[in-house]
Amino acid sequence: MVDEVIIRGQQKVSSALLQSFFKSVKHCKTMDQLNQQLNLAVTQCDYLDSFSTMDIALDVASQQENIKHVVVHIDVQELVRNKLTAGTTVNTMKQVEVNAQAGLRNLLGVGDYWSMDLKTNDPKTNLSFNINTTFPQVIRSTEHSGEVNVGAEIFGNHPVLLFQGNGLSQRVHGAHLGLQVAKNHHATAGLQFRSLFSHAKTIAEDELSNLKGQAKATSSLTYLKHIYNRDGRRWSQQSGSPYMVLKGGLLRCTNQLAVPYFGGDTHFLKSEIEAQYNIPLYKKIGLIGTVQANLGTIFPLLNEQKIYLNDRFLYDKVRGYTDYLGSEVDSKTKQTMGGNVKALLLSRLQLPIPNLYDYVRAQLQFFVHSGNVEQLDQIRSTFAHRQRSVEFVQQFWNQMKTSAGVGLVFVIGNNARIEVNYSVPISLSGNPNAIPSDKFQKFGAYIDLSCL
Repeated sequence: MVDEVIIRGQQKVSSALLQSFFKSVKHCKTMDQLNQQLNLAVTQCDYLDSFSTMDIALDVASQQENIKHVVVHIDVQELVRNKLTAGTTVNTMKQVEVNAQAGLRNLLGVGDYWSMDLKTNDPKTNLSFNINTTFPQVIRSTEHSGEVNVGAEIFGNHPVLLFQGNGLSQRVHGAHLGLQVAKNHHATAGLQFRSLFSHAKTIAEDELSNLKGQAKATSSLTYLKHIYNRDGRRWSQQSGSPYMVLKGGLLRCTNQLAVPYFGGDTHFLKSEIEAQYNIPLYKKIGLIGTVQANLGTIFPLLNEQKIYLNDRFLYDKVRGYTDYLGSEVDSKTKQTMGGNVKALLLSRLQLPIPNLYDYVRAQLQFFVHSGNVEQLDQIRSTFAHRQRSVEFVQQFWNQMKTSAGVGLVFVIGNNARIEVNYSVPISLSGNPNAIPSDKFQKFGAYIDLSCL
């Protein structure tokens, strides 16, 4: 029935690859079969992430009410081949993070994407450089698509933990190979094999010299990482911006396994789960409610009883608090907390503010943000014992750092977000020790820019 498939407009994407997607339409016997196969072929083209538009027209020749000859015309427009992204986050605590990424699309014409990423928090202490390559369409089926990702990390002097100018730094070099399978763009699952080598040293040799005992001077880490991601969030039709979520949820799970079979001298199981759900509460005024949780644990394996500082949770924050969670130093024991158990909770109400410019949208938000990171050296035996696990959970909850506040969020186009908040520290458990006296900043301004 289909005599020919004509594709026009492609420049860098391989014509043979596109023709292979639409090859099955030539075997269709009815129009229903043709429409079904065209939809499947378009889905496979979407996985390439290379086209801004794709228009399909049918040239049908009929004879006595029977369709005899069909020519399929496909007109495509490719996305910009090169991509340059620059982003920065600034707050009133004079903390600046700069990120720049350069990307090249379809160098080989198969939907491949090559990127180089440069990131810095402080030019003197932290500079990282990453290289990544993605090859889509490794797996093809009616509902699934797979991609391979290959990359390397080249880090400069990377601070693991800082306290009043002291702390630990490490240099990390490594490479990774990953396979990711996607289903209908909403759910993805993947495996990633990564090998890293790090060299750690203390920044200052004074009261924090005990850091040497908590971090390996040299460490090789090789692990297998499982990733599952399901994104059912929906954005406002007026904005289409990832900053303006309207409803739906997100579930992301990762499991990182480091065992002797993969090499390396550190062995543990690191698990994290992140869940978010957004629901319209009052549609007439656009009131949106959001709840979000991020939980994580790190279990040492084999005969190891300790999670070294190099591998702990260190970079989680709660709004208003100037320090990372787990970065305190106990004045008596001089124990750097770090953490192999973490929990972050967020509840938020968002109310849109109307009558702004077309490219500027604003929201009024009310939030309660809470979190804690703690180091539990005997984590396996603690969670294996019911009474001890209950006591630890109670202690962990009592130390949760919490803030509540109100803020304004401005979204400019799809690429910039400015957030201004006023928050105060509170205690969910009633424990006054969980409220800091000098490590909280009530006013905070945060800027995210992504110039595409």
